Amino acid sequence: MAETAIQNENLSALLGLAICSQRAVADTLSSKEGVELFANNITKSSEAIPELFFLLKKSFSHGYLPIFRRLTRNFIIKSAMRISGRGLRGDLKRDAEYEPGMSEFSIEKTIDRFLEQSSEHLKYSDIVGVEKTERKKTGVLMLDTSGSMYGEKLVNACLTVAVLSHHMHKDEYSVIIFNNDAAVIKQIDENTVISDLIERILDMEPAGYTNIEAALRKGLEELGKKRQNPRKWGIIVTDGEYNKGGDPRPFARSFPKLHVIQSPSQNSARKKGERICKDLARFGKGRYAKVHSHAEIPRVLMNLLKKV
Repeated sequence: MAETAIQNENLSALLGLAICSQRAVADTLSSKEGVELFANNITKSSEAIPELFFLLKKSFSHGYLPIFRRLTRNFIIKSAMRISGRGLRGDLKRDAEYEPGMSEFSIEKTIDRFLEQSSEHLKYSDIVGVEKTERKKTGVLMLDTSGSMYGEKLVNACLTVAVLSHHMHKDEYSVIIFNNDAAVIKQIDENTVISDLIERILDMEPAGYTNIEAALRKGLEELGKKRQNPRKWGIIVTDGEYNKGGDPRPFARSFPKLHVIQSPSQNSARKKGERICKDLARFGKGRYAKVHSHAEIPRVLMNLLKKV
């Protein structure tokens, strides 16, 4: 059955089979045809490639594991580039004396200046130019990866971190993954590339508990390393349903800004989780957004990054 799915390039069927029989699907994929299937789908938007990798990575042979890790990493980076798009950074603008070559000028202010001069002809000195200055960002992203039997949250973490890294390649940022505890996978003063960050997440394993308090503590520690920038913020992605550590809400008050993206949950405690998420955003004087699927998180994060 796995051979047929590979021949038909049916990744969804392979994913379904892998849930039931990981070893058999991994053995079938460990072939020239399996590698070509992954390679041919790198430019497509299906999330089945990273889902298959996380599900099968313990079953791949040592010879094929690095190949499928590299292909999965490339898929995630290309997907992030489609979502993020450099240049959408909320640049600051200010008026300046116009010089030839400037890409933008203020029509209204130029007309006002021209009318004030009572001149018959518009001169360069009448034009009010607009200079753009990139607004530097300093932030920490905290991602909940708890309770994910088949690695769905780790798949989302890879793509979300790639979007953040691509967008903030000129900025200071930290990335924290949390479940039973919190781990800093990128320190705020560390220089690294997207591929290295993705590799660190690809090597992780799912874990069951949710410790939001530990994540916020780590986030505050990272932001505390950059005291000179007043425009600091944290973004946490979680369903709010903590079952380890203390109440996280008091720590939200210590953030300059704490924005919350509430991820979906199948837990019976989801109402409590929603209340926790809204309280975190309120106490942190930040924005709150709720998504209905994990696939929405990278785009919601991208929209949020444009505003902070």
